Amino acid sequence: MEEKESATTHVGVNLRLRLPTRALEVVEFGYKLACQHFCQLLPIVLFTATFLIITGVLFTVVPYYTTNNQVVLTVLELIGALIELLIVQIGELCLLVAAIEIIHRRPVTTSSIIYKSFHELCPNLATTLINRFVVFMGLCFCIVPGFVFWVLFILQPMATVVEGEWGCSGISRSMELGKGHHMRNFVVMFLTGLVPLLMLTLVVTVSALLAGGVLASVGFIISLIIIGTTSWAATQFCVATLYYITTDAPRSDPEYTPLNTVVEDME
Repeated sequence: MEEKESATTHVGVNLRLRLPTRALEVVEFGYKLACQHFCQLLPIVLFTATFLIITGVLFTVVPYYTTNNQVVLTVLELIGALIELLIVQIGELCLLVAAIEIIHRRPVTTSSIIYKSFHELCPNLATTLINRFVVFMGLCFCIVPGFVFWVLFILQPMATVVEGEWGCSGISRSMELGKGHHMRNFVVMFLTGLVPLLMLTLVVTVSALLAGGVLASVGFIISLIIIGTTSWAATQFCVATLYYITTDAPRSDPEYTPLNTVVEDME
């Protein structure tokens, strides 16, 4: 694939900026942005994790010790799982909105991100439910179709948040955006999942070598927070980057993309 370059003028100097287009470049770019803005994104992840823990305690742990009715336990666990799915979706949407705002160099605060995310929640949630249902049904039939659908729908959140395409049109737009780039998109998402897995393996190995203890436990928890925040945020940055290097939406300056200034800062 040819390398994309864009020309920008900064203080009278013509700069040739090479945007990330290869899979490894996109993953590296996403993790760099996630690390640079770690402190801004950490509250979103902590809020999400806190509500997940509270939901798990209220709908799983407490009923387990307060009732022996298996039907009630099953219903409460199902309700808790649905609530947790909603919480995860809200957290993911908040990180995606934050990634978009950061790429566009807009001020990012936790309150503004939550406000904008809730504004986009209903269409995004409806489209994501369709997305996940189709992927789930694909996984039920020989597994492979589920992975195919997952790759086709990778850019759906960006199509919904940025372009306002939701429902079936959002999924259709995702397939249109990914046309000709499905393999690259798959490799990017695979690598963004592989990196935290390798880091977690390293952390577990080190913790085991330390043979437990308070220090090892505290270090393990801190490592989980750092790895979880960075990898989850990097995934959303990668999705946003894949969208911006793929779309050919009309612009007043044909050389401009929101990534230009971010790449310039990094160089």
